Amino acid sequence: MIMATQKITFSLSNSLSELERLSELLSLIGEKWSLPGKIILQLNLALDELFTNVVSYGIEREPDQEVHFTIAHREDEIEIVVSDGGQSFDPTQAPVPDLNLSLDDQPVGGLGIFLMRQYTDNIEYRRENGKNIVTLTKKIRKNTYNHPIGGFLMDIRKTEEQGVIILAPDGRLDSNSAPILEQEIGSIGSDDEGHHLLLDFSKVEYISSAGLRVVLKTVKERQAASKSFAVSNMQDHVREVFEISGFDSYVTIHPDTPQALANFK
Repeated sequence: MIMATQKITFSLSNSLSELERLSELLSLIGEKWSLPGKIILQLNLALDELFTNVVSYGIEREPDQEVHFTIAHREDEIEIVVSDGGQSFDPTQAPVPDLNLSLDDQPVGGLGIFLMRQYTDNIEYRRENGKNIVTLTKKIRKNTYNHPIGGFLMDIRKTEEQGVIILAPDGRLDSNSAPILEQEIGSIGSDDEGHHLLLDFSKVEYISSAGLRVVLKTVKERQAASKSFAVSNMQDHVREVFEISGFDSYVTIHPDTPQALANFK
């Protein structure tokens, strides 16, 4: 028996603030089609990267432009067609980052398209009638574990324990929220000279390349200043993004806060 194709279309305005609405819509679609939470998280990450790229570089000077999405579900796959009227950009031609570079040589940023490729099974691009049209395909594999869809980054709790400053962001780290964490980390240099820094990711349920950029920037800056830095309590999906990106070789990651604190001594 062949399942009939289910299809949903929507549009987002030319603003990174729409990332929140994108996540909400994907969550609702996942519930409607009974899709595993992990699949929705992976699609969210892929579309987050594509949408951020389009808004930031393709149509940033055209406020009235919209980005259009058509999501189709058939049997064991999801197909997403994303179109915009911005300047031509083919994500399939973006260079593949070298994940084997040393920390000093690894550039801060440039992982968005890479993550989009990692979390989809196929990407196609065409330029048609003045529009970029990107088609993403994602297979729905059996036994995909379920994963709750998280909320949005609303708060960063700051504490100090055993001489270690602990920042605990709560929710999602994407292009909207990453600058908040970056600002909070930046304020530590002048207010808390010489302290160790730990990011407690126990409540971070989602991270995009914008969040990875903040982490890598922090590693580089603190290493240059001879200050220590680590991350603890990563959820499975966030840990997976770090491993796929090669960031687990640059960042000290501890399973829990007590172990992290012990290693700072």
